[in-house]
Parts: sequence; C-alpha cells; structure tokens
Amino acid sequence: MDRKLVFVLSNFHDPTSYDIIQRKEKSGGKADVKCPTSIIDYNKYMGGVDRADQRKESYSLDRKSRRSWLRIFFNFLNIAFSNTFIIFKIRTDSDLKYLDFLSSVTTALIEGEKTKKRMSPSINSNRKRNRYSGRIISFDTPNNNESHLPIVGNQARCALCSTNKGTHKTVHHCSHCKRAFCMNSKRNCFYNYHKNIL
Repeated sequence: MDRKLVFVLSNFHDPTSYDIIQRKEKSGGKADVKCPTSIIDYNKYMGGVDRADQRKESYSLDRKSRRSWLRIFFNFLNIAFSNTFIIFKIRTDSDLKYLDFLSSVTTALIEGEKTKKRMSPSINSNRKRNRYSGRIISFDTPNNNESHLPIVGNQARCALCSTNKGTHKTVHHCSHCKRAFCMNSKRNCFYNYHKNIL
C-alpha cells in the first residue's frame, strides 16, 4: 500500500508469496519493504496502456466540472501529454522523469506567453472595451475637432449596447462617427460613447 489500497486478481500467483524491495523514503534514504509477487510481476511486465494510465492518474490534469465535454477534453489532454513524453524519450534517449517533463512543458508555455505579450503591440489608450458586449470599440477619429451631432437616419443596431443576445435598434446616428446610438429615456448611448472621446 502506497497511498491507496490496491486489489489484484490472479490465478497464477500465490497470495502469500512476497519479495523484499527497496522503497525510497522522504528523507532520501531507502527502506526494505515487503511486496507481493503479483505486484512485482505486474510492474515488470506491464504494457504501454497500463503505463499510460499510471502516468495519467499520477499527475492528472482533470478537474471536476458539470460540463461533460470538459472532462473529456482533460482526458484527451492527459493522453496527449503521455504520448508526447513517450516520443520525447524515444527521440532524445533521455532519463527525464514524467513530472519533470510536465514541469518543463508548463514553464515553456508560460515563458512563451510572456514573450508573446512583450512582442505584441500595446492596445492604444483610446480604445476601450464595451462593457455591454465585450467588443472593442475604437474611439479613433480622423479629426476630433469636427462636431459629433445626432442626426436621424435609417433604423440600425446601436453600436454600443446591441449584443447577439439583445438587439437595440435606433434611428439616431452620429454625423461624424457614422454609427447608430440609442437616445431615449432609458439609455443615452450617444452620450455614453462620446463622453470618452470628446
């Protein structure tokens, strides 16, 4: 028993037979431990599927979720890491442990993301995320000195508060931005939009 009980069914081994093996302790030393012969043979002759399952369970990425597809995704991700580790061992003939391999992959992904953020151009300060729909709305205009006046035009979706779930249509447009904005007693998207750029 390591951390959990392990049950083995065999018609070949004597359940009372065992051998002495050495187990590494937390202090760094080694201790003699009784191990059933069935477990020793299993570890000796276990195949690729068993080793893959062992790696998958030892360092699982799975997380509890009510969404069934997410659990399937984590399972495939665990399998992908296990297969990648096997290919890495074959190609490099390395004695790297699976945990160290996962740590190196994680570190590389984090460092790559940091480099990507450093190299990506910074978002202009006069660009702001629409709090209603999450879209990026640009406040850049060719000439901010020109007047932004409300005019009446054809009915169109509001550029500020319309989303895929809820569409708000209006006939009021900006004479300069050429966008439609709500202007009524409930909301004034024309003002909310232009107060940030004027």
